[in-house]
Amino acid sequence: MRESTKRVHDHSTEQLKLGLILTSKPLYAETLSLFLPIYAFLEEALERNKDHPQLGLLYPLLPELERAPGFEKDVEFYRGKDVIIEKSVPVEEYVAYLKELEETSPVALLAWYYHMYMAIFAGGFIIKKTVMKTMRLSSEEGVQAFVFETPPNRVRDNLKQIFNDMNLSAAQEEIVIREGPKVFMRNDALMENLRGGVAFRNAEADCCRFITQVTVAVVIVLVAISIAMMQASKA
Repeated sequence: MRESTKRVHDHSTEQLKLGLILTSKPLYAETLSLFLPIYAFLEEALERNKDHPQLGLLYPLLPELERAPGFEKDVEFYRGKDVIIEKSVPVEEYVAYLKELEETSPVALLAWYYHMYMAIFAGGFIIKKTVMKTMRLSSEEGVQAFVFETPPNRVRDNLKQIFNDMNLSAAQEEIVIREGPKVFMRNDALMENLRGGVAFRNAEADCCRFITQVTVAVVIVLVAISIAMMQASKA
């Protein structure tokens, strides 16, 4: 699975690295809000498919994998509880695609669980550390999506072991392998959506004005997740 996504993964990572840095809380909150529905769907789908022959093998890890509640807390922290998150067409299309997979080919979702969660548990601590420094946070409020009760490397090892031991037919393996690159393609679509937003334009303008004074900049969550995916693929 790692090899099958290397080319598109490298393209995605390089694309996201091109000058997209976080310089504002609104931009960070917007990025979090893009990923919240995706992780929420994956976690709800795992609950619905706990008796599935393959997805069910991941179900015991759900309490440790679960990230959506943390994303929700972080969005509220930066935006406030009363702020309504506007619908994003790329996110709606993203979730609609995942729903279609659940209905027609649930085994294909394995690619999404592997890449999305290996990314979180491979690089989440880097994201948390960077965000806390850049946002000058005095506590872990605002980085709950990347707070882990179980050591991340242990969760990552358990996840890899489950995939290594999973009994897939040749046809199922082919489905999962073909699905892998689509994870990064969908995330690229989210990046394009972010680029067109007001928060991104404002942050970009601020960055240009103060670039000579900026000594530490945090890469937006989408970039950090993509980089973490690269680290996970090499693990």
